[in-house]
Amino acid sequence: MNNSFTKKKIVVSAVNLTEGGGRSILISVLNALAQDTRFIVIAMVNNRLAGDLIRATNIKYVSIPCAKKSWINRLLYEYIVSKGISKRLNPDIWFSLHDITPNVITKKRYVYCHNISPFYKFRFSDIMLDYKFSIFVLLYKYIYKINIKKNQSVFVQQCWIAERLVEYFDVNNCVVALPEEVKEVNRSNFYSESNFCQGNGVTFFYPTLPRTYKNLEIIFRSVCILRYKKVSGYKVFVTVSEGENKYIENLVQKYGKLNEIIFCGRLNREEMNKMYSSSDVLLFTSKLETWGLPIREAMEFNLPVLLANHPYSQATSYGYDKVAFFDAESPQELSSIMNNIVTHHDYDIFKANNHVPDCDKKFQKLYNWDMLLDHIYKS
Repeated sequence: MNNSFTKKKIVVSAVNLTEGGGRSILISVLNALAQDTRFIVIAMVNNRLAGDLIRATNIKYVSIPCAKKSWINRLLYEYIVSKGISKRLNPDIWFSLHDITPNVITKKRYVYCHNISPFYKFRFSDIMLDYKFSIFVLLYKYIYKINIKKNQSVFVQQCWIAERLVEYFDVNNCVVALPEEVKEVNRSNFYSESNFCQGNGVTFFYPTLPRTYKNLEIIFRSVCILRYKKVSGYKVFVTVSEGENKYIENLVQKYGKLNEIIFCGRLNREEMNKMYSSSDVLLFTSKLETWGLPIREAMEFNLPVLLANHPYSQATSYGYDKVAFFDAESPQELSSIMNNIVTHHDYDIFKANNHVPDCDKKFQKLYNWDMLLDHIYKS
């Protein structure tokens, strides 16, 4: 790299990213920044002593754990505390990794929008079963809008999200920053054969959370249809626990006798990898995702993926050769596909997804974190 560059001070705001895909984004950004000597980095995190944080000479961590304790605290951090921090630090760049564009004093600011709940069209039943999420959807749409046009660039993970931001907020500076490309995994590090190969029947695996938009009920209804048709010889593993919240309690109350459904609860990374390696099909029924990380993870294990047909799943699985889609509102269609897999061992339904999203050419695209940092440095 040319030694004539001017170092820039960048604040990376990530106080809300403590788990899941958001945490993966934070670690990936920090890892790229640790290798990029053009930046002096101050990372605002929930816990600076967290074991997965990247340690580098050009990165300093500041802990603000109280920002995640409540929504009031979070908004105070974004619109009042952050302004004071920016006055004191005088950064060249403020990069918010969690959707909200803060009230700060800086030369340039950027935001990474990876929570797409404002675009979810919830039903009355969602309000009854998960009222907190429904309120969150309503409020977050307005919070998204505050200051969003003050950003130099608004980063999103898929083209369809950029289109929604243009539609909802009249944003004209969206940049599609794709997560890192799928990597090959050494399957010998985990279980070497699927349950089906071992004669234990077909295993469907759905890594999920206990949220209404994850659309778990379509699986339960599909299993009921298969039971009516006397189809057996399969299990569906879901990563939630019985009684975890009102939504799951309601499902258990209605479908508690379905022993084809296995509630395996939250899994750590090693357990997840073993489930991917020992399963026959990834089943992903969610109606709303920024990216759908489990889809990419399953692709790393060369696992067939059976996906709810939405823009996110079309984009995330693009180019993969073992994909099948179903209508997210049709348990009849899903049960029919599952029946063919279980009864007839029909895996021919999984084909290459070569459909390029219609909006693919409308927005600038960045293909890795190094390109994103270069964009930030030069723009």
